[in-house]
Amino acid sequence: MRKSKTTLLFLCALFFAISPMAIGQVNHLEKKISIDLKQVRLKNALPKIAESGDFLFSYNSEIIPGDSLVSVQAENQPVNQVLKDLMGPGIRYKVLGNHVILLNNQPEKRAPKRESNPEYTITGYIYDAQTGEIITSASIYEVEGMFVSATDAKGYYSLTVPGDQEQKVLSYSKAGYIDTLIVVKPKETSSRNISLTPKPTKLNENQMQEVPMNGLNERTLVKALVPVKARITAENIPVEEQRWAQLSLFPFIGSNRFVSGLITNRFSINLFAGYAGGLKGIELGGFLNIVRKEMSGVQLSGFGNIVGNKSNGVQLSGFFNYDGGSFTGLQGTGFSNVVMDTVRGVQLAGFSNVLRGPMYGTQISGFSNFTSQNVDGLQASGFANIALKDVKVAQLSGFGNFTSGANKGWQVAGFMNYAKELRGVQIAPFNFADTASTGVPVGLFSYVAKGYHPLELTANELFPLNVTFKTGVSRFYNIFTAGIQRDLLTVGCGFGTQIKISKVLGVSMDLTGNYLADNRNFLRSLGAHIRFAPTLDIRLAKHLTLLLGPTLNGFAGLDHADAGTGDFPFIFSYPIKNLMIASTPVSIRLGATAGFRF
Repeated sequence: MRKSKTTLLFLCALFFAISPMAIGQVNHLEKKISIDLKQVRLKNALPKIAESGDFLFSYNSEIIPGDSLVSVQAENQPVNQVLKDLMGPGIRYKVLGNHVILLNNQPEKRAPKRESNPEYTITGYIYDAQTGEIITSASIYEVEGMFVSATDAKGYYSLTVPGDQEQKVLSYSKAGYIDTLIVVKPKETSSRNISLTPKPTKLNENQMQEVPMNGLNERTLVKALVPVKARITAENIPVEEQRWAQLSLFPFIGSNRFVSGLITNRFSINLFAGYAGGLKGIELGGFLNIVRKEMSGVQLSGFGNIVGNKSNGVQLSGFFNYDGGSFTGLQGTGFSNVVMDTVRGVQLAGFSNVLRGPMYGTQISGFSNFTSQNVDGLQASGFANIALKDVKVAQLSGFGNFTSGANKGWQVAGFMNYAKELRGVQIAPFNFADTASTGVPVGLFSYVAKGYHPLELTANELFPLNVTFKTGVSRFYNIFTAGIQRDLLTVGCGFGTQIKISKVLGVSMDLTGNYLADNRNFLRSLGAHIRFAPTLDIRLAKHLTLLLGPTLNGFAGLDHADAGTGDFPFIFSYPIKNLMIASTPVSIRLGATAGFRF
């Protein structure tokens, strides 16, 4: 017996949870107005209140004592408080687009039994009030229940509703038209034709009309799972209603039926897939969750989550998350996250994160991250990161990083980095930039189009002719060098930095590693050579600089007995020390270099 009572209580709670009970009022009822009316008829006071709040009232005159005298005094008060003081508890309100509907809050008055029918059907056509042409895909909505219909290709509609109530309020809506509301009774004629007036369009002379973009309802997966009737209803009917819960098997089989796209839920369970107007709470989906407008809370899905507007909270899915607006919080998915506006938070994806907007936070993926605007945070991926504007913190990737704006932080990659403007640090084997006002590229080869890349011709202690190319920025550059003499040749690379003392004087400090070979057989190694060369740079002309200075050299593999003999004919050098390191002879010598930079 106790178990049965528990079950009964649970079923009652579930019934009330999924019943069409609005848990909050929005829009016009929350507007604050100021009004002062004394001893005016109620039917004249209501339009004044509506005018103050910039909306329209709709109601059945039989439930409103229009000729009664009322006084209204309000200073910066919400509309719902003004109406509560004016109408008392006998009237409740519902917002539908630009209308506030006044409904009887007393127990429903049933139609006399002899006149009552199980249900009744209203049919008719909907026309354009200006052109007289039929309107297809218009919606007809019974505002107190979950009964909807839509016009067909001939503009014809048929709406069936329960017939045990004395009155029904119907809304006729179509995107781009002004809504029309009527009150009908079961005993009246069941045929009703309606004309809808197009909304006025105001365009400046030089303003182009905006081209409509495909919304959420036009996405392939949404079109495949959500019936046309439900999508048309969601697009046409401007109602915002909140309910405690939704339970659905498919978007068209559930507690909210074909008006699910108009409802914001606190709690939603979608056994396979669900469709809702919004979410302010928790949504669980076996396969797919679809929210037409905004999501605030937690979405969990075995396959994917789709939100038409902004999201705030947590989205976790097995394959993908899609948000048509901004996202704030944590997104995690097995394959891909897509956000069409700003991200403030963390995106985690097994394959990719795609963002058409700025990012403030972190993107981490197994393959790639893409942001169409600034990255004010961290992008980390297994292959590549792309930002079409500035990077302010860091990009880390296994292969490459790309920004078509400024890199103001760090770019670290396994292969290459590119930034249009370098203001931070690049670390990779290959680095590229257009300009580098304050930044530094560090790698095997760095090239800045408007950077530092001179050519030098020099002579030193061993080679009378050396050709050197430097590339990067003056603060840190790569060095590629080659030299030749009668019996020897050398190739090498390294890095260096330049310090400007004045307009004509500077100091360069270069460190290179060189390969020494027989000039008749390049593959015959004769040793290795490490050189540190600080030079004084004297600018003679715009593209001509004289450089000279000492060098400190370390030669590995050079036989001490032959040093300075015919095998290694030094032009000039001073031996400092000869030693053996791991059975390899090493000679440390002082030398000098001089030449010209172009």
